[in-house]
Amino acid sequence: MKKGLCIVLAMLLLTFGLTGCGKYASHYSAVAHAYSNDTGSAWTSFYRFEGTEVFKLTIESGKTAKIQYSGELETGSLTVYYDCGKAKTQLFTLHSGDEINACSEELAAGTVYVIIETSDPCTNGSLSFEVIYG
Repeated sequence: MKKGLCIVLAMLLLTFGLTGCGKYASHYSAVAHAYSNDTGSAWTSFYRFEGTEVFKLTIESGKTAKIQYSGELETGSLTVYYDCGKAKTQLFTLHSGDEINACSEELAAGTVYVIIETSDPCTNGSLSFEVIYG
């Protein structure tokens, strides 16, 4: 009985310990997909992508910053949102053939989630995001 209970508890601990409890979760289907994410920047590049990808950036305590972003998309449609603790807010949308290079509004210190959502399959795209202190 004790051994069975210990196994169940260990499985629960591993399940929740490995999956984490973030505010947003990535779930997608992709081909030739590469990405990187650290506290100050994130990027993604893909041949084919459909779904949601989430990056987590950090603005240092006591500071404000903007998110510099750029992207391009050959076909499809995607929308990028951010959430810095208040609400999910649209940052930009890309449609087939679009390119963008711009900056967000000034954001307060803390965690900033960048959420990429497709409305249909996308091909040959790349997006990058960087925290810029002013």
